[in-house]
Amino acid sequence: MKKLSVLLLATVLLAAIPAVVQAANGGGVNSTTAPGTATSYSTITVTIPSVVAIDVETDVTFSLGSYVGSGSGCSNLFPPSISCSSATFAPTSASTTAGVSPSPTGNDIAVAAFDNKSGATVTVGAKVAAAWSPAGGPGFATTMIANKVSTANQTSTPTGFAAFTNLTTAGATFTGNGLTTLPFGWTRIDQSVELNITTLPAIYNAGTFTTTVSFYITST
Repeated sequence: MKKLSVLLLATVLLAAIPAVVQAANGGGVNSTTAPGTATSYSTITVTIPSVVAIDVETDVTFSLGSYVGSGSGCSNLFPPSISCSSATFAPTSASTTAGVSPSPTGNDIAVAAFDNKSGATVTVGAKVAAAWSPAGGPGFATTMIANKVSTANQTSTPTGFAAFTNLTTAGATFTGNGLTTLPFGWTRIDQSVELNITTLPAIYNAGTFTTTVSFYITST
C-alpha cells in the first residue's frame, strides 16, 4: 500500500508540470533510408531599410592661368578687362572616380540620388561652404560659384537650376525637381558649375584655394 501511494503522488506531480515545447528553428530533422537524399532548411530573413542617399563623384578645378592672354572680354579672360563689372570662368578640368558610367560630359559633376521609400516627397538642392582654405581666399567669396543642371545624364525632367545660379551658404532647393516617381534607385542628376564673379575684387590673391559645394537630398 505504501508503494502505491508513492506512485500515485508521482503521477499527480508530473501531471501538474506544464509541457515545455521547443520552438522550432530551421527545418528540423528530415531523414530517409539510404541510399537517398535527406533535406532540411534554414529560413533566411533580409530587412531593407528606407534610405535616402546622394552620391557625388567629381572634383572640379578652375585654373585661371589657362585664361591668361590677350583680348578684351569678361568671360574666360584673366584678368578680366577693365570694362567689366563682372566676369565668368568655366572649369578647366574635372576629376571623376574611375568606373562612373556614363562619364560626366565635359567638366560636369557626376551626381546621383537614391530614395527607396514609397510615398515620400523628395527635394534636392545645393549650397557652398562659407570659407576658402587657406583663409583669405582668392579675393572673392565662395558664393561666386554658380551651379546649373547639366545637359546630360538626367531623369526625364532635369533636376537642377535651369540657368547658372550663384550658390548660397544656406542652400537653395532646385526648381524643376525631376525625381517625382518613387521609389527610385541610383538616378543620375549631373550638375555644371562656373565662376560667376558678380563683384570683381581689387586684388586677386595668387595661390591655390579650395572650398566645397554640397548637393543634398531631403525625403519626407
